[in-house]
Amino acid sequence: MLCALKSFFKFLVEIERVIQVSPAAQVKCGEKEKSLSKAFSEAEVTALIDTASEHRLIDQMILELLYGLGFRVSETAPNQLENMDFEPKSIRIEGKGDVEWINPIHDNTLIRVKMFMKKNGITSGWLLPSKLDKTVPMSRKSIYKIVKRIAARSGVDSKNVSPHVFRHSFTTHMLNAGCDMALVQEYLGHAESPQPRFMPRYLRKISRKHLGSSILLQLQYR
Repeated sequence: MLCALKSFFKFLVEIERVIQVSPAAQVKCGEKEKSLSKAFSEAEVTALIDTASEHRLIDQMILELLYGLGFRVSETAPNQLENMDFEPKSIRIEGKGDVEWINPIHDNTLIRVKMFMKKNGITSGWLLPSKLDKTVPMSRKSIYKIVKRIAARSGVDSKNVSPHVFRHSFTTHMLNAGCDMALVQEYLGHAESPQPRFMPRYLRKISRKHLGSSILLQLQYR
């Protein structure tokens, strides 16, 4: 139990950055501790994006959601078109513990969504439906395989790649670009209140000042 708590607090410090010091830092565990997955460098993200842009549209879509919006894989797979508002460019996210919140989305994501909808004849329901059964969403395992394939093609070590590392990278790059930690925490769904947010001022504040700093938003798909 103590080792599990230590790993959890280490995650909050190193990855999610919601606390600065782990209260369990001095706890000793019997087995050798494993390091948490680190964020991609901007060069690695560029290579992954370039590779995705050269292949399938669904690859681009998944990177848009995992890195461009900082989604967990559990928020990516079951997302529905009904959660998207093309004007004023926002998306409702259903996170852990039945927490819901609304975040701004950028033009690149909307462009990819519209292209994907048109190509696959999607008008409602799952944004990423299963290839075998359109009535259910794509599985987490399928998303995992896709990001691994993108990594292998891009030259990024696929052993260090998982869907959640994109979220880590989004967080790191936003903070490095000068985004306030409290805003990043809210954007990632770490707000204390479980109620959905409908604050246009908040949406404008984070989207105008910081989302444009994300490397994904600076790159154009080919």
